[in-house]
Amino acid sequence: MVTQRVRFADTHDQDSEALPVEPEPPDRPNDATTESSHVENGEILPGAAERPPSAEDVDPLEVQEERRRRVGRAQDEELRWANLKLVLKGESSSLGYKAAREAWKMADRFVLSDDGLLYFLGGNRRWGKDRMNETVLRLVAPTTMVQEVLQSCHDSLEGGHQGIVRTFHRVKADSYWIGLYADVERHVRLCPDCSSSKSRPQPRGYSPGNILAERPLQIVAMDFVIPLPKSRRGNTALLLFQCAFTGFVMAKAMSDTSALCVAQAFEECVYRRFGAPSLVRHDRDPRFMSEVFQAFAEMMQSRSRAT
Repeated sequence: MVTQRVRFADTHDQDSEALPVEPEPPDRPNDATTESSHVENGEILPGAAERPPSAEDVDPLEVQEERRRRVGRAQDEELRWANLKLVLKGESSSLGYKAAREAWKMADRFVLSDDGLLYFLGGNRRWGKDRMNETVLRLVAPTTMVQEVLQSCHDSLEGGHQGIVRTFHRVKADSYWIGLYADVERHVRLCPDCSSSKSRPQPRGYSPGNILAERPLQIVAMDFVIPLPKSRRGNTALLLFQCAFTGFVMAKAMSDTSALCVAQAFEECVYRRFGAPSLVRHDRDPRFMSEVFQAFAEMMQSRSRAT
C-alpha cells in the first residue's frame, strides 16, 4: 500500500495525518475530469468552471463582414459576375472580345461597392408615380447562394412559408439573380412543409367547360358586333350566328337591337333555313334575356343557356 500526504485548504499542518490512498486503475475514468479543479503545491483547489459560449460573444459587425466576404468570393467564382466586375473596375482589356461585349451590355444596370460587392440597380413597379424614379440597390446573389437566400426568405421563421408572389417580392426587395421568379416558384412548389400543411385552393364553382356539338346546327352561338359606322340604310350593328360544329357564320345587319328585332333576325337567319337548334348560347346580354326572345325560344321548343 502506498501512502501520500495530502494537504487541504481548510486544515492545519498539525492536524494533518498520513492518509492511505489507493492508486486508481489505469482504465478507470478520473473523476477530476468531470469537474474543473486546479492543483498547486500539493493543494487541491476547486477551479472556476468554463463559461459556455453565448450569442453575446458574437459581434454582429464581424458576422456581417464575413458574410460580405463570402458573397464577394462567390461572385468572383462565377464567370458572368467576375467579368462584369472587371468592366466596372475599368479592367476590360484583360477580357476577350465576346466576354467584354456581353459584360458591357449590362454594365449600366449594375454598380460596384467599395468592398468589391456587385449590386443591381432596380426599382419597384409596385411603387406609386411619385417614386417611379427611385432606384434600389439589390445585392447580386451568386448561383451557389441562391438556395440559401430562398431558405431564408421562405423556410425560416421570418419567411413564414408564404406563397409564390409574396416570397418573390420578399426576395426581390434585397437580392437579384437571373431567373429569380422561376427559382422562387420552383422552391415554393417543392417545399415539403407547404405541400403537406396547405390545402389546394377550392374553386368557387365548377366550370361548365366547352359545349361540344355532335351535329351541324345543334348548337348556335349568337353575339353582336357594335358599334359600326352607320350605313346608307341606317344599320349600325351586326348580329352574328355561328354553328358550333362547323363554324358556319351567318350575319344580319340591324339598325335596332331591341329584343323583338333580335328574335325576328334569329327566325329569318336560322329557324326558317335550318330549323330550331337544341341549344342557343349568348353572353347574358339584357336584349337576349327579354320576354320576347324567351317566348320565341319556347315556341321553337329549344332551351337557352348563358355563358
